[in-house]
Amino acid sequence: MNGMNGEGDVLSSRRICRTFLREGNTVLELDARLPEINGAAMMNAYYNRLFRRLAGFCAEELVPDLPTRDHPLKLDLEYQVRLMTPWILSLTLELFRRDGRSIPAARFGAVWSRTTGVPLPLRAFFPKAAGLRRRLRNWIRSEALDRLHSGFCLYDPRQAEQAGSLFSPQNFYASDRGLVLFLPPLTLGSASEGIPEFLLPWDPAGPRLPEN
Repeated sequence: MNGMNGEGDVLSSRRICRTFLREGNTVLELDARLPEINGAAMMNAYYNRLFRRLAGFCAEELVPDLPTRDHPLKLDLEYQVRLMTPWILSLTLELFRRDGRSIPAARFGAVWSRTTGVPLPLRAFFPKAAGLRRRLRNWIRSEALDRLHSGFCLYDPRQAEQAGSLFSPQNFYASDRGLVLFLPPLTLGSASEGIPEFLLPWDPAGPRLPEN
């Protein structure tokens, strides 16, 4: 991917639609807008697999329990560019119900190296950090409890206490502000809380790791 500087030179969109039937009736429609990254077969294959896994989940877990009705459940899968530099490309895919709601039902994040074309794990941003997962989980728990006690967020107290253990190192993306760690929707509170996010700001040496 070397030599690709502008977003228009790197990314285009492709649309995939799937319709799910039960007893001859359409009960679910999945409409996906996926990124097409020029010259990056591994990245494109990753998003193809992600779509297939999501479609499989819909067929196996959702369709059997959906009622037959005049208006099927409609889901949109949309990608968003979070950060593009000469070195990394950060994307998220978010799943929405097409009924006017603005809160995603699910989010998938990935940060790609533009030099190697492979995804970067969270640890790649902290190569010398000892006990990284423990430190991040302790920090997320502390942040969630601070938000709860300050009244900034209406988190469930029991879930806020467990926030650190609910974090997966795969759930992050890079932005111009820093690394953003996130939890699944409804993890800490109601849908009105959106997706809980926790920011590690950039400094000259990279993202700023919380103190022990």
